[in-house]
Amino acid sequence: MPKNYMEDCFETILKVSKSIAYRYCNSRISKKWATHRQMLWIEYFDPTRRKTEILSNVSSGINKDQWASLIAYCQKPSTMERCRRSEEIERKQKRPHTGGSKANSRRHYEMICALI
Repeated sequence: MPKNYMEDCFETILKVSKSIAYRYCNSRISKKWATHRQMLWIEYFDPTRRKTEILSNVSSGINKDQWASLIAYCQKPSTMERCRRSEEIERKQKRPHTGGSKANSRRHYEMICALI
């Protein structure tokens, strides 16, 4: 496929659906950032250490100011209560979530199309 054709198609698609592309990119980056933040917390947080020791135990490539704000956020009483509550609710669940990532409206549409 010629490179110019690919670039023209891509530009046309972006012009038509710029808001959809923006929303998609924003959701993907947000999800990846949240996963990365959780992995950092799991890897570098030690509840037996004091806050100053945790602050000094930062991975290379992570800005110290961002690490300090993550520590402050994760150690807030409201955040800790929310995490505790989520764990409690998760333990009470009797059946696992098996719906997948497909939206219910999309699933409904596909079921109707299959009947027609």
